[in-house]
Amino acid sequence: MKKKIVGILVCMLLIVTAVSTTVNSEDNNIDNQILIENNSYENCGCGITNNAKLRIRLMEEMPISKDLDEISTKPMVIETPDYFNWMDYEGQDWTTPIKDQGDCGSCWDFAAIGALESIINIREGRADLDLDLSEQYVLSCLPRSGNCIGGEAFSAFYYIMCNRSSGNNCNGIIPEFCFPYKGIDPDGFNGFNYDNDPVLCDEKCEDWENYLIPISDCAVWYPDDTPEDREAIKSQIMQNGPVTTAYMVTWYIHEKDNFIDWSCKNHDSDDYFSSSLQFNMTNHLVVIVGWKDDPSIGNGGYWICKNSWGTVFGINGFFNIEYGCLRIDTTAISSVDYNPDVVVNWVPVADADGLYYGDVGSEIIFDASGSFDHEGEIVSYLWDFGDGYNEYGMVVSHNYDSQEVYPITLTVSDNEGNVANDTTWAFIGRSNGPPIKPTIEGPTEGKKGIEYDFSFSSTDPDGDDIYYFIHWGDGLIERWFGPYSSGETVTINHTWYGKATFAITAKAKDEYEFCSDWANFELSLLRIKSFDNNLNIFNWIFERFPNAFPILKNIIRLALEGNYEKLFLQEVKL
Repeated sequence: MKKKIVGILVCMLLIVTAVSTTVNSEDNNIDNQILIENNSYENCGCGITNNAKLRIRLMEEMPISKDLDEISTKPMVIETPDYFNWMDYEGQDWTTPIKDQGDCGSCWDFAAIGALESIINIREGRADLDLDLSEQYVLSCLPRSGNCIGGEAFSAFYYIMCNRSSGNNCNGIIPEFCFPYKGIDPDGFNGFNYDNDPVLCDEKCEDWENYLIPISDCAVWYPDDTPEDREAIKSQIMQNGPVTTAYMVTWYIHEKDNFIDWSCKNHDSDDYFSSSLQFNMTNHLVVIVGWKDDPSIGNGGYWICKNSWGTVFGINGFFNIEYGCLRIDTTAISSVDYNPDVVVNWVPVADADGLYYGDVGSEIIFDASGSFDHEGEIVSYLWDFGDGYNEYGMVVSHNYDSQEVYPITLTVSDNEGNVANDTTWAFIGRSNGPPIKPTIEGPTEGKKGIEYDFSFSSTDPDGDDIYYFIHWGDGLIERWFGPYSSGETVTINHTWYGKATFAITAKAKDEYEFCSDWANFELSLLRIKSFDNNLNIFNWIFERFPNAFPILKNIIRLALEGNYEKLFLQEVKL
């Protein structure tokens, strides 16, 4: 029987692995990589960068320290509503802004910090507190938690709280400004190579101990795939706040089950991902912030999750996923708590309001009354109007001498000497609108493995320069690249493999982060119906895909061992 299985697998997978090997070799030897957009900005998503594709690494492993030997009991089930969401609880959003983990496989770190930031908002009773805590501190100072290959959210909580050497001899986490995220671990690994300067714990700010925010508790439990345990997860979220979970991100399979492809195309608040595929492993961690029951959905509803890939993907960085899908609710559920009675030297929150509009010479009112300090008071408001003039005051006025777009910076200081900044724009003598939806031009039919040119163009109503974001429909993405003049045509080439039809999508933004709608284009690849009669099919494969043999050898070994899960996944170590 085993020989028969091996024979079938060899015949079927020769072509599959060969073509897949070609994809990897053609795309700069991409292995264990997802090419997605890097962003940390609010409007349409990401910062302006040089022309490049950015990779995000999913986890290869979830190391659990031997120190972590306590499993919590399941939460008590209470009656829960059909819908609950910490993004919309009592009319306020208790979650914090979406971040981007970049190249590093640190989703576990971002999930832990994202949950903790929300818990602090909830416990302090300030939905707008929105602390930005340092993921790099966890990577560099608490290395037992994990690294750029993988980790676990509960490990991060455990070592944040640990006051031994493995927890940096203290209980607490520090703000982002004290240790900005670089996405490189203490071994110099950034998720793809070790050719980087290590980011060591010593690089945090000198007075970091003044900013420590302690946690009071953390827990982890493992649900079963039952409606009762889903109710326990809901009860925990509703009573205590968001929790972290893991699931299996898919991207290398057909479109219906392709999570990456789905998240590139689905941006409506009611969209949800569904797949019947079953896995015994996970490769990505996120925060569950709520749920929606819906009897019309196969498993009765979906979870509402916060991701760490920036705001372009999914619903402004969040996504909905059906109960039970891709192990989203059958793996470790981790939680954290915070005591609001602990005295913390909070950094103030600066709010410059805006955007601001006005005419040349007209008085414009700038209002910083939305700024606040949690435990003290703001004693200084400094405005930089971008034209060489500054002024102090919570509410001030200013006028400009020429038509232009000016960057505005507000700096606030509290009575403990803590400083915070916020930036916005003043549009003088003009308005600002987003670029129009891009026009995509190129062939509608083609062949696999052939490079094709596609043209993209958009115009900006204000004549601003334009940047483009392209999803090729095969999991590969061109991050925001530019700038290009309004109306300029940009030609980019790409090569497709695999499935027969690809949905190309693109959007444009101006330099002030105003985004266009998505544009769509479909490319169909013709199937190869026959081979040259002078070539044996196996010669044809091995001549063109010499790297296929090592993979086939591994496939045969796994089949003989009966290890079918690894056989299915061995191509992509996610």
